[in-house]
Amino acid sequence: MNGGLKNTDVRALAIDKTDDKQIVWAGTAGGVFRYEENSWESINDENLTSLDVRDLEMYVSSFGQHVLLAGTAGGVFKYNGTSWYELKKDLKNKDVRAIKSYRQNSIRYILAGTPEGVFRHNGGSWSELVENGLTSKDVRVLEMDGTDDDRTVWAGTAAGLFAYNVSNDSGWQEVTGWENADVRTIAIANTGEGEGDRIIWAGTVGGVGTAGGVSRVANGNSQVLTADSPQDVRAVESYADNDGIYILAGTESGIFRRQLEDEIKWEKFNSDGLINENVKALEIYAEKGDRYLLAGTAGGLFRLNLDQANGTWEDITYDLPEAKKNVLAIATYAESGVRTIFVGTTAGDVFSLKSDSQSWSKFDNSLPNERDVQSLATYELRGDRYLFAGTGSGVFRLQLGTHAWEEYNQELTDRNALALDIYYDSGDISLLAGTSTGIFGLDLKDVTASWGPFSDSWRDDNKEVRDLKTYHYNDRRYILIANGTGSIFTRDEGGNSWQDIPNEGLTNSNVRSLKIYPYESINYLLAGTAGGIFRRELDGQTWNRFDNGLTNTDVYALEMYEKDGDYYILAGTAEDVCRRQLGEKNWQKLVRGWINRQVRAFKIYQEGGKFYILAGTESGVFYLDLNGEELWHSLNNDDSSDQRLQDKDVRTLDIYAQEGQSYILAGTRSGVFSGLLVQDPDDRQKDTAIWTPQNRLLTNTDVYSLAVQTEASETTLFAGTRGAISIAGK
Repeated sequence: MNGGLKNTDVRALAIDKTDDKQIVWAGTAGGVFRYEENSWESINDENLTSLDVRDLEMYVSSFGQHVLLAGTAGGVFKYNGTSWYELKKDLKNKDVRAIKSYRQNSIRYILAGTPEGVFRHNGGSWSELVENGLTSKDVRVLEMDGTDDDRTVWAGTAAGLFAYNVSNDSGWQEVTGWENADVRTIAIANTGEGEGDRIIWAGTVGGVGTAGGVSRVANGNSQVLTADSPQDVRAVESYADNDGIYILAGTESGIFRRQLEDEIKWEKFNSDGLINENVKALEIYAEKGDRYLLAGTAGGLFRLNLDQANGTWEDITYDLPEAKKNVLAIATYAESGVRTIFVGTTAGDVFSLKSDSQSWSKFDNSLPNERDVQSLATYELRGDRYLFAGTGSGVFRLQLGTHAWEEYNQELTDRNALALDIYYDSGDISLLAGTSTGIFGLDLKDVTASWGPFSDSWRDDNKEVRDLKTYHYNDRRYILIANGTGSIFTRDEGGNSWQDIPNEGLTNSNVRSLKIYPYESINYLLAGTAGGIFRRELDGQTWNRFDNGLTNTDVYALEMYEKDGDYYILAGTAEDVCRRQLGEKNWQKLVRGWINRQVRAFKIYQEGGKFYILAGTESGVFYLDLNGEELWHSLNNDDSSDQRLQDKDVRTLDIYAQEGQSYILAGTRSGVFSGLLVQDPDDRQKDTAIWTPQNRLLTNTDVYSLAVQTEASETTLFAGTRGAISIAGK
């Protein structure tokens, strides 16, 4: 939905609904944009003299005109559908953080929250909304509830939450009772317990939660929901479970856990077997259907099966030298079914451990300056695996299999790299570095890129980032940080966010694949996600889990086929191909001849009433005969140098027929390859494919999707690449 949105630092949204359309307005650091008919359009003009937009408000005037208000760093502006103009210029403080409007006695009032209090515009001029009782004037957020006869304005400030009844101008009333009242967000909900009853939720920076901490005001009483918070947090992690997202906090006195969107207080996490609770690093990885939590401590490295959270921690310190058991950083990756764990310790030393070994190996070279290794991250690019290390003197990179660290500090203004994290988004790979003075980001696929500052909008004087992680929740990417005060914060990273389908019950919304199918007169929608498979009726509102028996819930691809009157669903995961017959309750693995591979794409190939599965993976294309022994075999033609699949990192598949022959199409990071399917009529296990590149005139070979259209004996191939769509005739 970001196409045409020239500035994606979005601070506010407003929706304007009419009988025949819906318009979305976005207030950004670069002005106001309108989304209509699937594209964004800038509505900035010379009259909008401040493009630093903090808040938006939409209302319909008494004449039926739809009016948009923008609160900016340079005042309040009104948009009448054709142009902007500033709403008078006598506003005492133009640093507007929040705006609200309401109608009373035929007058439209507009409120502006600023660092010097709340001001009200009566249609002619601005005046302060009385300062009586407003002991903190540094206003960050405004909210409103009630009716014309009893309307209340809520102001969240740097030192408290205040209420003002504008219907009787009774003065400000402070809400007290919490430990830290630096309010950043307010939400209001009716309790349903009686007329006028309501709950006011205030997000503060005084604890841990989605906005720094959550307190509740119900019927005049305050309740702090962040009691028993972990202190002096050094490491953070997050993971999805059946009932939501959990946040883990590593401290010098153990690990603490809290559900992200629940009122449950922090609880001490399972420490059975964790013989050293001075935790300095946390990392989660999945392997063979289970998720594991690694804890780096002052006394070694420990591992716990997260899906058996009541189990016992395993000490995997093994033969790590005594002087190097102070584990400061962790990173992992898997290749050919083997997991490698890296740990960073003191004096620039990095050690690695294979999952099929109990012996640590020391890198034969230390990092430059032999500074403590404070953070690690690993990623793969163009067939090579790299390891990043963050130290007190900057970020360094090592290509695995080589021996020389290279400095990676282009324009990194703060080189005290305390935390590193890599995330993938729409084909891009980005590296985030948490430092003593904030977060910095680097595009890893752009060889000319330099570090740039990332948002530090948690508005805490302490910008030190001790640890950071990224995660997906409700179709958004979030950054989770522990800062120098030991507090934890999380915020929307600002990426693409699709809101078209209600997500109630969809506990993991990192959706990779969708499939619609009818069953017993009901149309269903399936979603394959990073946390399992979910199903809902197409016209319904609630998702339900649909992955019982699926041992690996990191799902990348879904496909369906009908055979002999029965319907089957295929699921491709980070390790397996699984199948479920509709009407049955469990998934079954198709394991014969299969070695752990990440499945990215499926195609069902039908010939003469017989069915075959094609699976595209990070190791190439594989073939399964559904009519016999169901044994997988490779179609990569590995033994033929000039006819092999030259890039096995397959992202997408398609298949088409031409002149009586069948062709497989494989989209990779090196372009599109066409495989002529050569079948052995006597032994399907001898089937193979003769591969040739199909990249002529394809200016961008970083392919993520394919589609084939055949019409009037003419076949057209569409390739979706990073940044474009290409078309080729056949």
